[in-house]
Amino acid sequence: MSCPHTSKCPLFPKLKVTLDIWRKSYCDNDERYPSCVRYELALQGKTMPITLLPNGKDLAAPLKDK
Repeated sequence: MSCPHTSKCPLFPKLKVTLDIWRKSYCDNDERYPSCVRYELALQGKTMPITLLPNGKDLAAPLKDK
């Protein structure tokens, strides 16, 4: 079941835009994708959490601090 508040949530429509920015900055950028931390870990055969961003920041880190 999805959240019943998505139609009124001001953040919801921005989430797709945010993902597109990451994709354009790293995934679809021939010069920058080699600096993607996820790409570097994949080359080493390592797994990474879904919360790891291309710049190396982990979205789960603030949750771990609490």
